[in-house]
Amino acid sequence: MQIIEITDSEFVSQFENTTLNKIHFNHKGHLRLAWIYLNAYPFDKALELICLGIEKYAMSLGANDKFNVTITQALMHIMKLRLDQNWLQDFQAFANANEDLFLDSFTVLTQYYSKNILYSDLAKSTFVSPDKCKF
Repeated sequence: MQIIEITDSEFVSQFENTTLNKIHFNHKGHLRLAWIYLNAYPFDKALELICLGIEKYAMSLGANDKFNVTITQALMHIMKLRLDQNWLQDFQAFANANEDLFLDSFTVLTQYYSKNILYSDLAKSTFVSPDKCKF
């Protein structure tokens, strides 16, 4: 099956109204949405939009148990740090410069969190601050 590319505005619109085909919302899709929101809004607003949006989208797919608030917010913090250090004009350039986030975000996250904290029930439902290293 060939994945048809869609523009950022189509991606966000379809995501926000929960009509985005789930083939577009894999790990790369999550990071794409984060990148779009981080470039369009102040950090706190981007964080709010992505958390509410992913939870709503997951519910529309019947995947309520998949959403982890801490993982989502931690990746947003890490992406913001990287964008602040090296702003890149487009998503593909960001992806190329940050392959670790795309290929193995778990390893990136474990620089900040122990596994038992990151996957705890508390971390799934509310943001838990890093226990290893601050953002």
